Amino acid sequence: MRGSWFIDCTIRVVTMLIEELDQSAFAQWDEYLGRNNQSTCYHHLAWQSVARRAYRLRTHYLLARNEIGTICGALPLVEVRGLVHAHLTNGLFGAYAPALGDTQEIRAELLRRAFELARERRVQYFVVKTVGSDQGRVMDEFVELNSWVIAVLKLDSDPERLWHGLRDKVRNCVRKAQKAGLEVRRGKEYLASFYDVLAENMHRKGSPIYGFNFMKELMSAFGDKAEIVTLWHEGRVVSGALTLDHGRTTAVPFASSRPSALHMSPNNLLYWDIIRRSCEKGMTAFDFGRSLRNSGPLSFKLGWGSDIVEQPFFIRTVKGDDFEMSSNKRRADWFVDRWKRLPRSVADALGPAVCRQVAGLL
Repeated sequence: MRGSWFIDCTIRVVTMLIEELDQSAFAQWDEYLGRNNQSTCYHHLAWQSVARRAYRLRTHYLLARNEIGTICGALPLVEVRGLVHAHLTNGLFGAYAPALGDTQEIRAELLRRAFELARERRVQYFVVKTVGSDQGRVMDEFVELNSWVIAVLKLDSDPERLWHGLRDKVRNCVRKAQKAGLEVRRGKEYLASFYDVLAENMHRKGSPIYGFNFMKELMSAFGDKAEIVTLWHEGRVVSGALTLDHGRTTAVPFASSRPSALHMSPNNLLYWDIIRRSCEKGMTAFDFGRSLRNSGPLSFKLGWGSDIVEQPFFIRTVKGDDFEMSSNKRRADWFVDRWKRLPRSVADALGPAVCRQVAGLL
């Protein structure tokens, strides 16, 4: 437990206590997320459970309290250790859970305390995944990586109105998938089927797969806020997604289609079905998830009329050699090439162990 002090513009000394979350404050954490409109599904306590149960990682969920004990800030952190690059991060894989605070001073204090924690835990890097540009103002001495963005679509309470506002190309591709006989099936019982599609695609791209246990724990921890949506063709699953609801936003952190089915435009039908149902549930925003700048997946998402939201990474060296983007990219390219050559069964077996060691750097 740690107290911090700052002085506001009226020269009134304000006490702010920053402490690590314990089980007695879980309900208060959830309540704070509910009233902070900057919170995302990645701030949810479910990720703490997933990190611990699926990967046996240590977590440090920081919360800030004001002088009367009310939570006024929150920052989830996960400590990742392995054979290389021990790091403290606020997001596993593509997750983004920026520091939340009622003021910029509170957010800055949470990040300062997090860096102190990184020193205490003797990790090599402190990795902060943010949304927008606001938090970059307090990121002195960090290396900024600006390769990723998020595509977010504003939803309509009437899905038909949204449908008619889509580009002709998008609607035609949805109709093409329907005419091809693709069938939508939803339910947690399709997790294994979806995971097989995701694992096949990630192996093709040279990326380790997270592990079925990771996905199972994620679905369990989110409960009725998580859903599996799949597309089937002639008795075989060809596409699928895992969706998470938070507040009035539906997010898709994981989605994939088999390359052999792309001629039927499954992605368009998959996303339209999720978007349509999100409208019917009263959601106001649809988070397509992160994409690399100027990439094919980003072009696909922007084709729906979504807006780009910046998602910069900030990395600060705690000890050891400074982070160098060029050398790390060379290693990553070498790894991708070798991983593609592995038999699928071997890649599936080794993937979770690899992901566990680099969970905050991806």
